[in-house]
Amino acid sequence: MKNGVVSDWERDYAKLYLKAGLTYRMDKFSAALNAAYTGDRVLSDKDTTPSLITNFNAEYQMTKNGSVFLTVNNILDREDISYRSASTAYYYTPINFLIGVKYSF
Repeated sequence: MKNGVVSDWERDYAKLYLKAGLTYRMDKFSAALNAAYTGDRVLSDKDTTPSLITNFNAEYQMTKNGSVFLTVNNILDREDISYRSASTAYYYTPINFLIGVKYSF
């Protein structure tokens, strides 16, 4: 900092962060695909490579009050670092899924 002005960008945060998604809906069915990209950054004084996390959601509305859904996280099963402390790197969870039923009354 010089004269109260930050002169350099702190690389703890990526210069480039992109988030995008596609959603499809037809009658009682909906699906969404989302992706988040985080560019190069430095965490705890160590270079951290870019990350790309993609997720998929689908839902079918069976009745007015009930639906079934599927969520798949990290569909590309990437082993990207989400956070890094001085001694440990924390990774995004591997591919995982959730199947469920929603009911409201």
